[in-house]
Amino acid sequence: MIKRFYDLVLTNILLVLLTVYPYTCCPSDGIGRKTGVCLRALDQMGDVDVDKTKGVVVVHLWASWCGYCRAEHLLWRDHLVRFDGVSYYGVTFRDKPAVAERYLETQGDPFDRHLFLNAKHARKIGARVVPDTLVFVDGVLVQRYRGFMNKSSFDDQMLVKLSHTSESYAVSNQ
Repeated sequence: MIKRFYDLVLTNILLVLLTVYPYTCCPSDGIGRKTGVCLRALDQMGDVDVDKTKGVVVVHLWASWCGYCRAEHLLWRDHLVRFDGVSYYGVTFRDKPAVAERYLETQGDPFDRHLFLNAKHARKIGARVVPDTLVFVDGVLVQRYRGFMNKSSFDDQMLVKLSHTSESYAVSNQ
């Protein structure tokens, strides 16, 4: 009877810890703040300090080995609508930069810049999985979509919401 009681107590303690732990030790999504993230350039245009960017910047974290990223890449390549004043950064995460570059050369490149995110800066924005898409306005993170986007969620996230973001940015800066 006593052993069963202790087993029950231990199980409840573990459940509480597993429920509370992610919220106490994992970084938040960072929505509404600057992140302090610097992205290493894979192109010849120099590194990017995200906090200092101007305008609307879409940062898409991906990896060439990721099956979901490969499926989503087709959406980025074939269905991305370009809005004035919006920059699209393809950021390799947990991948070898040379392999990622080769993948973009063979599969098509929808991005304006090619960058790399290291582990230190990944922790600053809470990047744990790919794909992960972040939208910044003047260096402030305003929107995030973690995980795979199918065609309808891509249309909603990248076309509808991004058009509203870019339009409101353009109006506020006139």
